[in-house]
Amino acid sequence: MPSRSGATGVALFGTVFEATPSGQSPVPGVLLYCDACGEFGHTFQTTDANGSYRFSGDLEHGGGVWLGWPMQLLVEKAGYKLPGGVPVNSSSYPEAFWLPVKMNGDTQVDITLARQ
Repeated sequence: MPSRSGATGVALFGTVFEATPSGQSPVPGVLLYCDACGEFGHTFQTTDANGSYRFSGDLEHGGGVWLGWPMQLLVEKAGYKLPGGVPVNSSSYPEAFWLPVKMNGDTQVDITLARQ
């Protein structure tokens, strides 16, 4: 159900990994920016020690996602690139990439980065 802001009570979450010779390894400290998340958009998250992130769907506490918008998730971690991602090319986010995200209710998006 949409809130007064226009956000819908759904969450965007997942884990950011690095591909290594021994398999996937979680990447802590990755900056994620979702312009369509939260009561007013412009919501940042940083992955935790396990590489996990979550943009909350809790409308009562300013969460949710604006589902009518084309979603682009900004992903940035110094020394890493996002294979298949589009470089942001911004002095504010010099190593960031855009990742398109299709939302349909609560959505899990796991992301794999590669060292530059």
